[in-house]
Amino acid sequence: MDGKGNEDKGGGKNDNGGGEENNEGGIGNNEVVKGDNGGGEENKGVVEEGIEGGEVEIEGGKGNKGGGNGNKGGGKEDKGGGNGNGNKGGGNGKGKQKKLINGIDADYYAPDDADGYSPAAKRRIMRYCTEYQNDPECKPEWIITEGEIPEAPYGPGKGKGKGKKFPKFKKHAKKPPKKHKIKDPTEGLPNKYKKKLPPGKVKKMKKEHIDALRKNCPGNSCKEDKDEHRHSRATLADYDVALLKLAYPDKSLEEIDEYVETKMQRVYELKEIIYEKLGVHDFSKPADNGLYGHNLLTLEQAEAYIAQLNSSLEYSYAIPDENNKRRKRAGNLLYFKTSPTRKWPIGTPIPYDTRQRNYIRTCINEITSKTCVRFTETNLDATSERPPNISSIYFVRYPTTAYCGLSYIGVYTPSNPIYLSFLCNDMAGVACHEVMHALGVEHEHIRPDRDDSITVLWDNIDAQFLDYYVPADGSTYSSYGIPYKCDSIMHYSYKIGARDYGLHTMTCKVDPDINDPLMGQRKGLTQADVDAINKLYCYPEECTDNSNFCGAWATQGLCYCPSSGKPNCYMVQNCPNSCNFCTCTQYED
Repeated sequence: MDGKGNEDKGGGKNDNGGGEENNEGGIGNNEVVKGDNGGGEENKGVVEEGIEGGEVEIEGGKGNKGGGNGNKGGGKEDKGGGNGNGNKGGGNGKGKQKKLINGIDADYYAPDDADGYSPAAKRRIMRYCTEYQNDPECKPEWIITEGEIPEAPYGPGKGKGKGKKFPKFKKHAKKPPKKHKIKDPTEGLPNKYKKKLPPGKVKKMKKEHIDALRKNCPGNSCKEDKDEHRHSRATLADYDVALLKLAYPDKSLEEIDEYVETKMQRVYELKEIIYEKLGVHDFSKPADNGLYGHNLLTLEQAEAYIAQLNSSLEYSYAIPDENNKRRKRAGNLLYFKTSPTRKWPIGTPIPYDTRQRNYIRTCINEITSKTCVRFTETNLDATSERPPNISSIYFVRYPTTAYCGLSYIGVYTPSNPIYLSFLCNDMAGVACHEVMHALGVEHEHIRPDRDDSITVLWDNIDAQFLDYYVPADGSTYSSYGIPYKCDSIMHYSYKIGARDYGLHTMTCKVDPDINDPLMGQRKGLTQADVDAINKLYCYPEECTDNSNFCGAWATQGLCYCPSSGKPNCYMVQNCPNSCNFCTCTQYED
């Protein structure tokens, strides 16, 4: 995901992921979308435009002032009376006062699960009950009487004639994760190479780092469920349910809602386990915002990571019991051979669709002009609401001041949604950042070896967003021998996740005055970014690393024998890609 720089708390005074001074037009210097707040001022003119194939208003569109400072609700009150919509008895009795957040009913903006429904399901119920107020199953508190009446995201409940029955959504009980087989990737490795392994799974933080975080969490301040967290979770789930319903119209909405809610629960469970491993769970809890480290996770990814963390092994990877298939290799990211992340087929152009075509085309040209990866633009007819019924990248206009962009890592079925706000600077570069996630590339600053290149300033970090900075597990991540680069388009700004605006959260160990401002740049792909894509997709199958540790070994200089300078025989046989013993191939358009 591409964040907003300083902090991800619903907008406000945030950087756009490219540093404070990042005010250029981005790759190709495209025109900034009307209403672009540059990631700084309040977003007072959210564009009312949806995705390709329909005039869809994005959740919380009109008048959204962006959250951030003062995002605590308040505002107008519904004192009941009048038409009876705001009270329990109808007529002119006393009604429950309504709080507004950013001009939206607080129960809708930041829904909880007090009624037993998932937050996304509660939103759909509130949309229905506001339209069909006389339905006896609608509780008065489910009727929106003040502020904006948000519309549904693309899909179910959108348009006339839809959603005329009260939505009978299940009240979801938490389900246990699927069972996984745990494999040890260190088995059979020579001792020489076992001594050169990258960091493994997450460990307890140093005491001084824990103390630095604790001092910024007086009372229970770091254990509160924030409105902006609930808003993010509900909105992402709302969109996910809508996308899946469009792709699978024969599946019941209840079944899809249960799947999405299970995924949301699993992502949060993963974050809770990590906080316990880090040793901060006694004074802080992670943000239940539907995201992990600024990315969307599939249910398979979240459950595999949980299985890894719960294993007794330092290095491990998890395979679902019912699907013992090996994965393809990956580049500067998760290692596909041993992770649930899926890669696009080599040699096949990747379809994509979008509305803000200038930004997207500039991004696609940036990637195709420097790598072997190709894309095919698809067009939906003017009345279509459905994404292509094929594996594809599907760009969704998602106006929000909280994020510049969101994406899954690797292939997501039925199609990869990439959510772009079009409200940040350098949107073509933001699009490239998210496309690289879809191709399988992770953030640079969570590389297992990142502590060799940057210093994380823990005392400046919001304790509820530590997942931004949890390093990737060396068991399922390979750098493919590409050196760490602070100016990678996959690096985040040096202010991301800060507890207060303007604080630095990380710094480069080499030339920080020069390199720190380059963190989070979205001007274009660096050579390291190009190399990552090429190593993922542009090498022949015979040039496959046999170990997920090859990238770490290559960056430690093990590709060549120090005495003779000749290629190391073990590395030639096992790590040809990471050691650049292969020739990158191209395929024709």
